[in-house]
Amino acid sequence: DGTVRLKKGELAGTLTTGSERVLSDELFLGKYTVRETKQVPGFALPEETFQVELAYKDQTTPVVEEQLTVYNEPTSLVLLKYEKGAEEKTALAGVRFKVWLKQDEAVEEGLVDPGYTLEEIYVTDEEGRVEIPYLLPESTYCIQEVEALPGYIPDGTVREVYVDAQGRIEGEAVCVMKLENDYTKLRISKVDGGNRQCLPGAELKLERILESGEKELVESWISGEEEKKF
Repeated sequence: DGTVRLKKGELAGTLTTGSERVLSDELFLGKYTVRETKQVPGFALPEETFQVELAYKDQTTPVVEEQLTVYNEPTSLVLLKYEKGAEEKTALAGVRFKVWLKQDEAVEEGLVDPGYTLEEIYVTDEEGRVEIPYLLPESTYCIQEVEALPGYIPDGTVREVYVDAQGRIEGEAVCVMKLENDYTKLRISKVDGGNRQCLPGAELKLERILESGEKELVESWISGEEEKKF
């Protein structure tokens, strides 16, 4: 009959999800825009809106129903650990990281109980990867490498990431942090004590001293015109 039931942009209703599907109050036929306004902690708030149309079906359908399913992406931090300087990315498996929640902010926002502490140890997999999901909104997380692989230089830097109110880290639901470990380097050369020039022909060897005190041969070689690099 041409009667305007709702103006464009006017709020038609609100819903709060539960363990099962939820139904809206009765709505007029027409097109509706659905927007999520508050997400469950640990998930990112969707940025897009969703369109639903309630259209007339027939005279035997007293109530028109349409179903909408909305998925939330977990707020996650992904750590990728590589060898520094390698031409091709060499993943480092077995590197240990400590991750903890910066307690003062989380308590102040009322997101966690003052007695609650989060401190977990994560270990990189074969791809040098660690994924830490379900990070809380309006919280700061600290990440620190606590154990490097043998032969690599540890990086004890404490890094921080902030999860905003929408469950995003720098605008993304999944934040990827690429980190590198430099490896220890050893250069050996046989030189003349006077002119400091390399002396070819000397027999040299490098041994590793084990915890038992025994020596293990790493490599033996004959000195040349250039230094030996390990």
